[in-house]
Amino acid sequence: SLADTIIRSYPEYFLKYRAFEALDDFEVLSRIEKLLSEWEFKILYPIHAPKFWVKEVSAAIGKLQMEWVTPEEFIWHVHTLRSTHAEELSEMDPAKKSYETRRIEQEKEIEKLTELQRIYALYQASKTESGSYDFNDMILYVVKEIEGNDILATELALKYQFVMVDEFQDLSNAQSRLVEGLLRMAETPNIATVGDDDQSIYRFQWANLAN
Repeated sequence: SLADTIIRSYPEYFLKYRAFEALDDFEVLSRIEKLLSEWEFKILYPIHAPKFWVKEVSAAIGKLQMEWVTPEEFIWHVHTLRSTHAEELSEMDPAKKSYETRRIEQEKEIEKLTELQRIYALYQASKTESGSYDFNDMILYVVKEIEGNDILATELALKYQFVMVDEFQDLSNAQSRLVEGLLRMAETPNIATVGDDDQSIYRFQWANLAN
């Protein structure tokens, strides 16, 4: 990917992330499964089918990364959702069966999201500890450096003087910021984009319609 090329071409800007080893998709899944097995996860690592949620957990973590949501921010979203659920229940009749059904559904959802936040935090910490990074990290690291380092941004603007983005509607928030970063220090930004608004409804790869 472009982000990986930038990291390898300008390693001096990324040493602080201790990002020395890239993880492929298989290694990401293996690491997440290992963490799920080592820690107690009642929902995401069920005893009778421990691998059932591994791919979905990996995909969910990737989506959170690409939307620039950290584990710390995600737990805040869970707390907000808990409050929203409580408000919903307050407007229902406790004597009705639908009330208890909805209450149980809400509890399961919150418990699952809480476990997702835990595994997300553990996964991020494990990468920092081992000096490794995944595909999404590559983009996030590069965006952070381009947005905060004028020297690197200038070097990249000189190197990538013409930028073309295909399937623009499929860009996530992080990918969109990467494109903007490449043009940030350009004297005359040259960019061409090709996209289709009608396809944005699918949110492919966590694409953001706002792009």
